[in-house]
Amino acid sequence: MKTLTFALVSLAACTESPPTVVATGNANDSRFTAVLSYLQQQMMDYDIPGASIAIVDHGQLYAAAGVGTKREGETDQVEPSTLFRVASLSKLVTASTAMSLVESGELALDHPVTDYAPLGLAPGFDPSSITVADLLDHTSGIPDLSASTDCSADRATWFAQNASEPLWTSPGEIWNYSNRGYGVAGWAIEGAAKQTYEDVAAARVFGPAGMTTATFDVNAATEGDHAVGHVHDDGGTTFYEPDAYTCAATRPAGGVIASALDYASLAQTLLANGGAMLQPGSVAELETGYADPHDTADDRDRYGYGLYVRDGWKGLHVVRHSGEEPGYESSIWMVPDQQFAVVVMFNATGRKPSHVAERAIDEFLDVTDVAAPDNATAPSTWAAFAGDYYDPYVLGDVSVRFDGNALYASASAINANDLVLTQVSGNEFSATLEGKTGDLTFYPDANGTTAWLVTREGVARHEVALP
Repeated sequence: MKTLTFALVSLAACTESPPTVVATGNANDSRFTAVLSYLQQQMMDYDIPGASIAIVDHGQLYAAAGVGTKREGETDQVEPSTLFRVASLSKLVTASTAMSLVESGELALDHPVTDYAPLGLAPGFDPSSITVADLLDHTSGIPDLSASTDCSADRATWFAQNASEPLWTSPGEIWNYSNRGYGVAGWAIEGAAKQTYEDVAAARVFGPAGMTTATFDVNAATEGDHAVGHVHDDGGTTFYEPDAYTCAATRPAGGVIASALDYASLAQTLLANGGAMLQPGSVAELETGYADPHDTADDRDRYGYGLYVRDGWKGLHVVRHSGEEPGYESSIWMVPDQQFAVVVMFNATGRKPSHVAERAIDEFLDVTDVAAPDNATAPSTWAAFAGDYYDPYVLGDVSVRFDGNALYASASAINANDLVLTQVSGNEFSATLEGKTGDLTFYPDANGTTAWLVTREGVARHEVALP
C-alpha cells in the first residue's frame, strides 16, 4: 500500500496545527479524509497526542492512518502499524480462542469451569455452578477486577491465592462486566488446551487471523514501535509504557498489545465467516446477543462472547467492543451485512474512540442523516428504581431516592451520600464519588420488577425483590 504523509487543512476552526497524518491505502478518498479531519479535531479538543485508525470496506483493508505522535512533546510519528495496549478488545481474542477449542472438542461452553480449572470461591459458593459460557457473556456473578491490576503470578497461583471471593449473584441472574471472569476463562482455556493461554491465543487467533504484530509480551512491545499512554489530570501528565503494568490473571481480559492493522485483519477474518480461524457457526455464536445489559431504552443492546451486539443502530446491525486502560483507549465496530469495520486506538484517556468509529460508519455507509437511537427515558419512569438495596460484600446498605425529577443514591459502606445519578442510557446511570465517575444499572427480574442495583464495584439486591 502506498504511504502518504500530510496534515489535513479542512479544520477551519483550528488555532493550532493539526496532528500530522501518515496514511496508507485509499488515503485521498473524501470519506476517509472527512473521518481523519474529525479525528484530528477530537485529538486537539481532548488532548490526545496520538491515534491510529484502520478501515475495512467490502471485506478488504481500504485505508489506514497513524495520526499525531507516540509521546507528547516529541516528534516520533504514529504509524498505522504502531502498537497500542488495546485493553478490553482482548476479550474478543479470548472468546475467539475459546470457540476454536470448542470446534476441536477440547472445550464445551455448557460445562462447568471446574472441568478445566480448579477455581475456588469463598465458603458457601459453588464454582461448579459457573459455565464457560457464563464467563464469556459476563453472567457468571464473579466480582470484577481492574484489567490493569499488577499481579505477576501465573493464573493458577494468583487465583489460588485469591480464592476467597463470593459470587455477587447466582450465575445467569444478571449481566455484570467482569475482567476477573475473563481471567478465569483464560485459565479454563489453559486447562483445556494444556498450554499457556498466551500460546493458545497466538496459535489459534493471532496466526490464523493475520495479526502479525499482536503480542502479550510487554517487553517486546516496549522495545518495538509503540505508542506511550497518557493520563492528563490536574497534577500533570502520567506516562504509561506498555510494560507499566502486567497481570497474568487479567491478561485474557486486557493484555493484548497490537496495532490497528492487527485488529483490522481480525475484523476481516470475522467478516469472512471466520476465514482460517473459525467456522461460520462459531462466528455466529460470538455475534449472538445472549445477555441483556439493560443499558438502552429499547433493550436492543446485547452481549455475545467478547462482543456487544446491537440491532437497529441507525438501521444497521452492528457488533462492537471498546477498551480502556490507563493511558490507552480503543474501539472496534463491525457491520457484517455491509462487510465493513473500523478500528480506532488512542494513546490517551478522556475521549471515547467509538465517536470516531461512528463517524466512519456515517461517512462510508451513508447514514449521516439517520438519527442514532434515543436511549433517554422520562424521569417520571425512574420512580421504580427508588428504594432500599443491600450488598453484604462491598456497598452495604444502599438507598435510592427520587424527588420527582432526579435520582440520588447513598451507600453506607463506601461513604456515599446523596450522589446525583445522571442517566447514561436506558436503565444505566452514572455517579461521581471522590472525583471518580462510575456507572450503575438498575436490573429487572423476569417480571420486570427492579431487583438489582449493579455496579462494577458491587451488586445490591432491591429489598422489594428479596424473598
